[in-house]
Amino acid sequence: MKKQVLVMHGGGSFIPHKGESMIEIIAAKEPLLERMRRSIDWKALMQERLGVDYDVLAPKMPNADAPHYAEWKLWFEKILPLLDEECLFVGHSLGAMFLAKYFSEEPARAHIPALFLVAPPYEALGYEWELHDVKALSEHVAKLFIYHSKDDEVVPFSASEKFKEKLPNATFRELDGRGHFNKDNLPEIIDDIK
Repeated sequence: MKKQVLVMHGGGSFIPHKGESMIEIIAAKEPLLERMRRSIDWKALMQERLGVDYDVLAPKMPNADAPHYAEWKLWFEKILPLLDEECLFVGHSLGAMFLAKYFSEEPARAHIPALFLVAPPYEALGYEWELHDVKALSEHVAKLFIYHSKDDEVVPFSASEKFKEKLPNATFRELDGRGHFNKDNLPEIIDDIK
C-alpha cells in the first residue's frame, strides 16, 4: 500500500491586513518579474521525487488570497476521513501554520506519524488566526520537522526560533539561500520523508 503524503499550500499573493481593502493592497504592491516567471517548485516535484511507493495529495484550500481559518478547518475536516491513519502531513508557509494550529488544538487525530512544516509563520502575518499552544503538537505528532531559510523574505527566520523554543524535540533544518522555498530548492524534505 502506498504511503500518503498530504501537502498543504500557503496563502496567496494578495493578503489583506485587518481592515485593509484589496485596492489598497494592489496599490501598495510592486510587481517583480522574477515572481511572474513560471517555475516548478519542490511541492510540484514531490510525487516524482518520492516515487511509486508514495501517493502525494495536494488539496486546494479555499480562498487562498483572503483565507479564513474556519473555512480552511471545515474543508480540512472533510478531507481527513479520506486519509489513511499513517498519512504524513506537509505544510508550506500559511499551510504550515494551519497544520500547526489545527493539530495543536483539535483532537481529531490522536496520532500523526510525521509533520513537516516549511517556512511556518508563528504570528498571524495579517491573517485572522494565530497559534496558541503549539507545545501540544508534541502530544500528537511522532516526528516533527521544521525547515526555514535565514533569507526568507516572506516569513522572518525569527518565527522558527519561536517554534524551536516551544518544540525543543523537533528536528530543525536551518538553511540559507533558499528564500521562501518557492522554487525547486528543498531536497532535504524528500530524505526526511523517506
